[in-house]
Amino acid sequence: MKTAKRSNRSWWYIAWIFLAWGLGLSCGQKIPLPPTPDIPSTTLEQFLPFAWGSDALQVDLSAPEDIFTGLDRLLYVADTGNDRIIMLDKAGRVQGISQPVPNPVAIGQDNLLNLLIVNETNVVYKIDLVAHRHLIAEAPVETLAVGVDNAVFTGVAAFGAQGNFYVTDKQNSRIWRWDGEALKPVIFQGTGVGTANAPTGITSFLIPSGNIANSLDNEGFIFTQMGEVFKIQWIGGGNVFPPFAPQISPSDNVDFFNHFKNDGLDGDIDYLPEDVAVDNSGRIYVIDSKADSVFIFNRNGEFLMDRNQIHILSFGGTGSGEKQFRNPKGIAFLDADDDQVLYVADTGNNRILRFKLSSEFDSGFPKR
Repeated sequence: MKTAKRSNRSWWYIAWIFLAWGLGLSCGQKIPLPPTPDIPSTTLEQFLPFAWGSDALQVDLSAPEDIFTGLDRLLYVADTGNDRIIMLDKAGRVQGISQPVPNPVAIGQDNLLNLLIVNETNVVYKIDLVAHRHLIAEAPVETLAVGVDNAVFTGVAAFGAQGNFYVTDKQNSRIWRWDGEALKPVIFQGTGVGTANAPTGITSFLIPSGNIANSLDNEGFIFTQMGEVFKIQWIGGGNVFPPFAPQISPSDNVDFFNHFKNDGLDGDIDYLPEDVAVDNSGRIYVIDSKADSVFIFNRNGEFLMDRNQIHILSFGGTGSGEKQFRNPKGIAFLDADDDQVLYVADTGNNRILRFKLSSEFDSGFPKR
Protein backbone atom coordinates (compact mmCIF):
# COMPACT_ATOMS: atom_id res chain seq x y z
CA MET A 1 0.00 0.00 0.00
CA LYS A 2 1.52 3.26 -1.08
CA THR A 3 0.39 5.22 1.95
CA ALA A 4 1.81 2.80 4.49
CA LYS A 5 4.92 3.67 6.46
CA ARG A 6 7.97 1.57 5.86
CA SER A 7 9.15 -0.70 8.60
CA ASN A 8 12.72 -0.53 9.78
CA ARG A 9 12.70 -4.01 11.18
CA SER A 10 15.15 -6.48 9.76
CA TRP A 11 13.92 -9.53 7.94
CA TRP A 12 13.28 -12.68 9.89
CA TYR A 13 14.42 -16.00 8.53
CA ILE A 14 11.53 -18.02 7.29
CA ALA A 15 11.24 -21.68 6.46
CA TRP A 16 8.35 -23.61 5.05
CA ILE A 17 7.44 -26.96 6.62
CA PHE A 18 5.33 -28.97 4.26
CA LEU A 19 2.36 -30.95 5.56
CA ALA A 20 0.53 -32.85 2.80
CA TRP A 21 -3.10 -33.76 3.33
CA GLY A 22 -4.28 -36.46 1.02
CA LEU A 23 -7.44 -35.29 2.77
CA GLY A 24 -7.77 -37.98 0.35
CA LEU A 25 -8.89 -37.70 3.28
CA SER A 26 -7.44 -39.03 -0.11
CA CYS A 27 4.03 -3.58 -17.29
CA GLY A 28 7.89 -4.53 -17.28
CA GLN A 29 9.67 -7.75 -18.08
CA LYS A 30 8.53 -10.77 -16.18
CA ILE A 31 10.69 -12.53 -13.64
CA PRO A 32 10.89 -16.30 -14.23
CA LEU A 33 9.73 -18.46 -11.36
CA PRO A 34 12.79 -19.08 -9.18
CA PRO A 35 13.69 -22.40 -7.58
CA THR A 36 12.53 -23.16 -4.08
CA PRO A 37 14.53 -21.04 -1.61
CA ASP A 38 17.62 -22.84 -0.32
CA ILE A 39 18.86 -20.80 2.61
CA PRO A 40 21.08 -22.47 5.22
CA SER A 41 19.34 -22.62 8.59
CA THR A 42 21.00 -21.00 11.55
CA THR A 43 18.61 -22.68 13.96
CA LEU A 44 17.30 -26.17 14.56
CA GLU A 45 14.46 -25.51 12.13
CA GLN A 46 14.43 -27.90 9.20
CA PHE A 47 12.25 -28.53 6.17
CA LEU A 48 10.64 -31.62 7.69
CA PRO A 49 7.80 -33.19 5.69
CA PHE A 50 4.77 -34.64 7.43
CA ALA A 51 1.89 -36.47 5.77
CA TRP A 52 -1.72 -36.76 6.85
CA GLY A 53 -3.27 -39.50 4.78
CA SER A 54 -6.72 -40.89 4.29
CA ASP A 55 -6.36 -43.16 7.32
CA ALA A 56 -6.15 -40.10 9.55
CA LEU A 57 -8.75 -37.94 7.83
CA GLN A 58 -11.07 -40.71 6.68
CA VAL A 59 -12.79 -38.94 3.82
CA ASP A 60 -12.02 -38.78 0.11
CA LEU A 61 -11.60 -35.50 -1.75
CA SER A 62 -12.57 -35.04 -5.37
CA ALA A 63 -11.08 -32.01 -7.15
CA PRO A 64 -11.29 -29.57 -4.20
CA GLU A 65 -11.36 -26.02 -5.55
CA ASP A 66 -11.16 -23.93 -2.39
CA ILE A 67 -9.85 -23.90 1.15
CA PHE A 68 -11.05 -21.20 3.52
CA THR A 69 -9.96 -20.20 7.03
CA GLY A 70 -13.00 -18.98 8.91
CA LEU A 71 -13.44 -16.28 11.50
CA ASP A 72 -14.39 -19.16 13.81
CA ARG A 73 -10.81 -20.50 13.38
CA LEU A 74 -12.08 -23.56 11.54
CA LEU A 75 -11.14 -24.66 8.03
CA TYR A 76 -13.63 -25.21 5.24
CA VAL A 77 -12.89 -27.18 2.08
CA ALA A 78 -14.97 -26.92 -1.08
CA ASP A 79 -14.98 -30.60 -2.03
CA THR A 80 -16.16 -29.72 -5.50
CA GLY A 81 -16.39 -33.14 -7.11
CA ASN A 82 -18.32 -34.51 -4.14
CA ASP A 83 -20.77 -31.57 -3.94
CA ARG A 84 -20.10 -30.71 -0.31
CA ILE A 85 -18.26 -28.54 2.19
CA ILE A 86 -16.00 -30.23 4.74
CA MET A 87 -15.39 -28.58 8.12
CA LEU A 88 -12.00 -29.24 9.74
CA ASP A 89 -10.23 -28.08 12.84
CA LYS A 90 -6.67 -26.77 12.65
CA ALA A 91 -5.29 -30.24 13.23
CA GLY A 92 -7.09 -31.53 10.15
CA ARG A 93 -9.74 -33.47 12.01
CA VAL A 94 -13.13 -33.58 10.32
CA GLN A 95 -15.73 -31.70 12.37
CA GLY A 96 -18.61 -32.21 9.97
CA ILE A 97 -19.74 -32.44 6.37
CA SER A 98 -22.42 -30.21 4.89
CA GLN A 99 -25.62 -31.17 3.22
CA PRO A 100 -25.26 -31.33 -0.59
CA VAL A 101 -24.01 -28.18 -2.32
CA PRO A 102 -23.86 -28.54 -6.12
CA ASN A 103 -20.34 -27.95 -7.47
CA PRO A 104 -19.01 -25.55 -4.80
CA VAL A 105 -16.00 -23.58 -6.06
CA ALA A 106 -15.45 -20.84 -3.47
CA ILE A 107 -16.24 -20.22 0.20
CA GLY A 108 -16.43 -17.14 2.40
CA GLN A 109 -17.73 -16.34 5.87
CA ASP A 110 -19.36 -13.16 7.08
CA ASN A 111 -19.05 -11.61 10.53
CA LEU A 112 -22.24 -13.43 11.57
CA LEU A 113 -20.38 -16.70 10.88
CA ASN A 114 -22.61 -17.64 7.97
CA LEU A 115 -20.77 -19.65 5.34
CA LEU A 116 -21.11 -18.11 1.87
CA ILE A 117 -20.75 -20.41 -1.13
CA VAL A 118 -20.72 -19.87 -4.91
CA ASN A 119 -20.76 -22.56 -7.58
CA GLU A 120 -20.32 -20.95 -11.02
CA THR A 121 -24.01 -20.07 -11.24
CA ASN A 122 -25.79 -16.80 -10.45
CA VAL A 123 -26.63 -17.94 -6.90
CA VAL A 124 -24.94 -17.24 -3.57
CA TYR A 125 -25.71 -19.90 -0.98
CA LYS A 126 -25.63 -19.59 2.80
CA ILE A 127 -25.13 -22.04 5.65
CA ASP A 128 -26.22 -20.56 8.99
CA LEU A 129 -23.84 -22.23 11.42
CA VAL A 130 -24.83 -20.25 14.51
CA ALA A 131 -28.50 -21.19 14.24
CA HIS A 132 -27.50 -24.85 14.18
CA ARG A 133 -24.85 -24.77 16.93
CA HIS A 134 -22.07 -25.08 14.37
CA LEU A 135 -23.27 -28.55 13.40
CA ILE A 136 -22.77 -28.16 9.68
CA ALA A 137 -24.46 -31.47 8.87
CA GLU A 138 -27.71 -30.20 10.40
CA ALA A 139 -27.67 -26.77 8.74
CA PRO A 140 -29.64 -26.46 5.49
CA VAL A 141 -28.04 -24.93 2.41
CA GLU A 142 -30.10 -21.83 1.69
CA THR A 143 -30.24 -19.43 -1.24
CA LEU A 144 -29.11 -16.03 -0.01
CA ALA A 145 -28.80 -13.94 -3.18
CA VAL A 146 -29.50 -14.34 -6.89
CA GLY A 147 -27.69 -12.32 -9.53
CA VAL A 148 -28.51 -11.52 -13.13
CA ASP A 149 -29.50 -14.52 -15.20
CA ASN A 150 -26.19 -15.03 -16.99
CA ALA A 151 -23.91 -14.37 -14.01
CA VAL A 152 -21.17 -16.89 -13.20
CA PHE A 153 -19.99 -16.35 -9.63
CA THR A 154 -16.52 -17.76 -8.99
CA GLY A 155 -15.38 -15.99 -5.81
CA VAL A 156 -16.92 -14.56 -2.65
CA ALA A 157 -15.51 -12.44 0.19
CA ALA A 158 -17.31 -10.87 3.15
CA PHE A 159 -16.68 -7.46 4.68
CA GLY A 160 -18.15 -5.16 7.30
CA ALA A 161 -20.40 -5.77 10.28
CA GLN A 162 -23.72 -6.35 8.51
CA GLY A 163 -23.13 -9.61 6.67
CA ASN A 164 -22.11 -7.81 3.47
CA PHE A 165 -19.97 -9.44 0.80
CA TYR A 166 -18.52 -9.19 -2.71
CA VAL A 167 -18.79 -11.77 -5.50
CA THR A 168 -16.78 -12.03 -8.70
CA ASP A 169 -18.78 -12.55 -11.89
CA LYS A 170 -16.52 -14.11 -14.53
CA GLN A 171 -19.15 -14.10 -17.28
CA ASN A 172 -20.04 -10.40 -17.08
CA SER A 173 -16.60 -9.19 -15.91
CA ARG A 174 -18.03 -7.48 -12.86
CA ILE A 175 -17.69 -7.50 -9.11
CA TRP A 176 -20.97 -7.23 -7.24
CA ARG A 177 -21.56 -6.04 -3.69
CA TRP A 178 -24.32 -7.39 -1.44
CA ASP A 179 -25.72 -4.69 0.84
CA GLY A 180 -28.21 -6.91 2.66
CA GLU A 181 -30.96 -6.40 0.11
CA ALA A 182 -29.55 -6.64 -3.40
CA LEU A 183 -26.42 -7.26 -5.44
CA LYS A 184 -25.06 -4.02 -6.92
CA PRO A 185 -22.10 -3.74 -9.33
CA VAL A 186 -19.06 -1.86 -8.01
CA ILE A 187 -16.36 -2.91 -10.50
CA PHE A 188 -17.25 -2.98 -14.20
CA GLN A 189 -15.81 -4.61 -17.32
CA GLY A 190 -12.65 -3.09 -18.75
CA THR A 191 -8.96 -3.63 -19.41
CA GLY A 192 -7.43 -1.07 -17.05
CA VAL A 193 -6.77 -0.95 -13.34
CA GLY A 194 -10.00 -0.51 -11.42
CA THR A 195 -11.94 -2.56 -13.96
CA ALA A 196 -12.49 -6.30 -14.33
CA ASN A 197 -11.80 -8.80 -17.12
CA ALA A 198 -13.17 -12.25 -16.26
CA PRO A 199 -12.43 -12.09 -12.51
CA THR A 200 -11.81 -15.37 -10.72
CA GLY A 201 -11.03 -15.19 -6.98
CA ILE A 202 -11.38 -12.49 -4.36
CA THR A 203 -10.41 -11.86 -0.76
CA SER A 204 -11.29 -9.15 1.70
CA PHE A 205 -9.61 -8.05 4.92
CA LEU A 206 -12.20 -9.69 7.15
CA ILE A 207 -9.78 -12.40 8.22
CA PRO A 208 -9.02 -14.29 11.45
CA SER A 209 -6.96 -12.12 13.79
CA GLY A 210 -6.54 -11.32 17.44
CA ASN A 211 -9.18 -8.60 17.17
CA ILE A 212 -11.67 -9.12 14.39
CA ALA A 213 -13.30 -5.77 15.10
CA ASN A 214 -10.25 -4.00 13.74
CA SER A 215 -11.08 -5.17 10.23
CA LEU A 216 -14.82 -4.56 10.16
CA ASP A 217 -14.50 -1.05 8.69
CA ASN A 218 -12.13 -2.11 5.91
CA GLU A 219 -14.17 -2.52 2.73
CA GLY A 220 -11.18 -3.07 0.45
CA PHE A 221 -10.52 -6.25 -1.47
CA ILE A 222 -8.01 -7.98 -3.72
CA PHE A 223 -9.11 -9.95 -6.75
CA THR A 224 -7.59 -12.10 -9.48
CA GLN A 225 -8.70 -12.32 -13.08
CA MET A 226 -8.08 -13.96 -16.45
CA GLY A 227 -7.46 -10.76 -18.46
CA GLU A 228 -4.27 -10.19 -20.45
CA VAL A 229 -2.91 -7.63 -17.98
CA PHE A 230 -3.50 -6.45 -14.41
CA LYS A 231 -4.36 -10.00 -13.37
CA ILE A 232 -4.19 -9.07 -9.68
CA GLN A 233 -5.68 -5.86 -8.29
CA TRP A 234 -5.88 -4.37 -4.82
CA ILE A 235 -8.85 -2.04 -4.53
CA GLY A 236 -9.15 0.29 -1.56
CA GLY A 237 -12.35 0.34 0.43
CA GLY A 238 -15.01 3.00 0.32
CA ASN A 239 -18.62 3.53 -0.53
CA VAL A 240 -20.07 2.62 -3.88
CA PHE A 241 -19.90 6.33 -4.72
CA PRO A 242 -17.29 7.63 -5.20
CA PRO A 243 -15.80 4.58 -6.95
CA PHE A 244 -13.23 2.36 -5.31
CA ALA A 245 -9.60 3.34 -5.89
CA PRO A 246 -6.61 1.07 -6.65
CA GLN A 247 -4.10 0.81 -3.81
CA ILE A 248 -1.30 -0.27 -6.16
CA SER A 249 -0.88 1.48 -9.50
CA PRO A 250 0.90 0.38 -12.71
CA SER A 251 2.99 3.54 -12.36
CA ASP A 252 4.58 1.90 -9.33
CA ASN A 253 6.20 -0.57 -11.78
CA VAL A 254 6.02 -3.49 -9.37
CA ASP A 255 5.99 -7.27 -9.70
CA PHE A 256 2.32 -7.33 -8.69
CA PHE A 257 1.48 -6.29 -12.26
CA ASN A 258 4.64 -6.96 -14.24
CA HIS A 259 4.90 -10.68 -13.64
CA PHE A 260 1.42 -11.72 -14.72
CA LYS A 261 1.26 -10.71 -18.37
CA ASN A 262 0.48 -12.91 -21.37
CA ASP A 263 3.22 -11.48 -23.58
CA GLY A 264 5.24 -14.62 -24.24
CA LEU A 265 8.32 -13.47 -22.36
CA ASP A 266 8.39 -16.63 -20.29
CA GLY A 267 8.20 -19.04 -23.20
CA ASP A 268 5.78 -21.83 -22.38
CA ILE A 269 4.80 -20.35 -19.02
CA ASP A 270 1.35 -18.83 -18.92
CA TYR A 271 -0.46 -17.37 -15.97
CA LEU A 272 -3.93 -17.86 -14.59
CA PRO A 273 -4.22 -16.62 -11.01
CA GLU A 274 -7.25 -18.36 -9.54
CA ASP A 275 -7.40 -17.18 -5.95
CA VAL A 276 -5.77 -14.81 -3.50
CA ALA A 277 -5.30 -14.59 0.26
CA VAL A 278 -3.94 -11.89 2.56
CA ASP A 279 -2.54 -12.02 6.07
CA ASN A 280 -2.68 -9.56 8.94
CA SER A 281 0.48 -7.78 7.76
CA GLY A 282 -0.83 -7.20 4.25
CA ARG A 283 1.26 -9.85 2.52
CA ILE A 284 -0.51 -11.23 -0.52
CA TYR A 285 -0.56 -14.89 -1.57
CA VAL A 286 -1.68 -15.86 -5.08
CA ILE A 287 -2.30 -19.37 -6.40
CA ASP A 288 -1.85 -19.81 -10.16
CA SER A 289 -3.40 -22.85 -11.85
CA LYS A 290 -1.38 -22.65 -15.08
CA ALA A 291 2.00 -21.97 -13.51
CA ASP A 292 1.16 -24.45 -10.72
CA SER A 293 2.73 -22.04 -8.28
CA VAL A 294 2.29 -19.88 -5.20
CA PHE A 295 3.39 -16.26 -5.61
CA ILE A 296 3.97 -14.11 -2.52
CA PHE A 297 4.08 -10.31 -2.49
CA ASN A 298 4.62 -7.70 0.17
CA ARG A 299 2.05 -4.94 0.58
CA ASN A 300 4.01 -2.73 -1.81
CA GLY A 301 3.32 -5.24 -4.59
CA GLU A 302 6.92 -6.51 -4.73
CA PHE A 303 7.93 -10.16 -4.61
CA LEU A 304 8.63 -11.17 -1.03
CA MET A 305 12.35 -11.85 -0.64
CA ASP A 306 14.48 -13.59 1.96
CA ARG A 307 16.30 -11.46 4.49
CA ASN A 308 19.39 -11.27 2.26
CA GLN A 309 17.32 -9.99 -0.69
CA ILE A 310 18.55 -12.86 -2.85
CA HIS A 311 15.81 -15.47 -3.09
CA ILE A 312 12.21 -14.89 -4.06
CA LEU A 313 10.01 -16.81 -1.64
CA SER A 314 7.44 -17.84 -4.24
CA PHE A 315 7.52 -21.53 -5.10
CA GLY A 316 5.87 -24.33 -7.04
CA GLY A 317 6.05 -26.47 -10.14
CA THR A 318 3.94 -29.14 -11.80
CA GLY A 319 3.73 -32.49 -10.07
CA SER A 320 2.65 -34.20 -6.88
CA GLY A 321 5.72 -33.55 -4.75
CA GLU A 322 6.00 -31.67 -1.50
CA LYS A 323 6.07 -28.20 -3.07
CA GLN A 324 4.39 -29.02 -6.36
CA PHE A 325 0.84 -28.61 -7.57
CA ARG A 326 -1.43 -29.70 -10.36
CA ASN A 327 -4.08 -27.18 -11.41
CA PRO A 328 -4.45 -25.64 -7.92
CA LYS A 329 -7.52 -23.46 -7.47
CA GLY A 330 -7.70 -22.22 -3.86
CA ILE A 331 -5.45 -20.63 -1.25
CA ALA A 332 -5.92 -19.47 2.34
CA PHE A 333 -3.77 -18.20 5.18
CA LEU A 334 -4.26 -18.65 8.91
CA ASP A 335 -2.49 -16.15 11.14
CA ALA A 336 -4.07 -16.60 14.55
CA ASP A 337 -3.36 -18.23 17.91
CA ASP A 338 0.39 -18.22 17.20
CA ASP A 339 -0.13 -20.19 13.99
CA GLN A 340 0.98 -18.97 10.58
CA VAL A 341 -0.09 -21.52 8.03
CA LEU A 342 -0.64 -21.37 4.29
CA TYR A 343 -3.16 -23.76 2.75
CA VAL A 344 -3.50 -24.67 -0.92
CA ALA A 345 -6.35 -26.54 -2.58
CA ASP A 346 -4.32 -28.72 -4.95
CA THR A 347 -7.26 -29.53 -7.18
CA GLY A 348 -5.65 -31.82 -9.72
CA ASN A 349 -3.98 -33.92 -7.02
CA ASN A 350 -7.18 -34.23 -4.96
CA ARG A 351 -5.53 -32.89 -1.81
CA ILE A 352 -4.98 -29.96 0.49
CA LEU A 353 -1.39 -28.87 1.14
CA ARG A 354 -0.39 -27.14 4.34
CA PHE A 355 2.78 -25.11 4.76
CA LYS A 356 3.57 -24.01 8.28
CA LEU A 357 5.90 -21.08 8.82
CA SER A 358 8.56 -21.91 11.34
CA SER A 359 9.17 -18.29 12.36
CA GLU A 360 7.23 -15.06 12.09
CA PHE A 361 7.37 -13.00 8.91
CA ASP A 362 8.64 -9.47 8.98
CA SER A 363 6.33 -6.62 7.96
CA GLY A 364 6.65 -7.47 4.26
CA PHE A 365 8.57 -4.36 3.27
CA PRO A 366 11.79 -4.76 1.27
CA LYS A 367 15.06 -4.10 3.01
CA ARG A 368 16.55 -0.70 2.19
